[in-house]
Amino acid sequence: GLVLLGRGSVKAGIDFSNFDEKHFQYLPADNLVRLMNHPTSIVTASINPWFIPEKKIKGFDYIFVGNSLEKNPDSRNSVKIIQNLKSACLESLKADAKEAGIIARARENAEVTLGHFLTLLMGKDIRVEIFDHPLDAALHDILNARAVNSYVLHEVDSLVEQYVLTDYSRTYEFVRRIKDSLINKSFQLFPWKNANQNLETLALYFKISEDSFYTNREKLEY
Repeated sequence: GLVLLGRGSVKAGIDFSNFDEKHFQYLPADNLVRLMNHPTSIVTASINPWFIPEKKIKGFDYIFVGNSLEKNPDSRNSVKIIQNLKSACLESLKADAKEAGIIARARENAEVTLGHFLTLLMGKDIRVEIFDHPLDAALHDILNARAVNSYVLHEVDSLVEQYVLTDYSRTYEFVRRIKDSLINKSFQLFPWKNANQNLETLALYFKISEDSFYTNREKLEY
């Protein structure tokens, strides 16, 4: 067997190469800039070959256990096993970094840095919000709204129609999160006092949403 002991590093960042006006918002009343189509992801991951280069202290080392692996590092079999082990370690390293919150921290750091830059540029305090996808921005607004009216519900259906064919899983999760919030009554459903009217409108909305999903799923399958 073979065990790899080592130190590694993971860096996360945001891709702004697809910046366009369609996914940019400036809300002067809130001093807020929103960027709505910029995923945060792992940029690099590496296992350091040297921990302290000047002292020739290795960043990683191999421990051989038993007789199942040739100890000749130049043999074809050994090279293949070591490459597979390194790949597995890198994937584990990235998974651990995500679990530790590197994606959220990278987004927060980018928001603060851009906020400081725009504050200097515009001469007033500017906040920045960055979202991976337009549906994430819409979901953020809906879940933080005090009330949801019929206009918002129809806007949701419009977003479903727009994105369900290109990103079915994300769109499904978008509707599921809204539905769960409404069912759990985490915020006021509608500004109306009539409870029956609330339920009827809610039922109508989800019928529209479900029909949209079924229709577009058929398009995907055929």
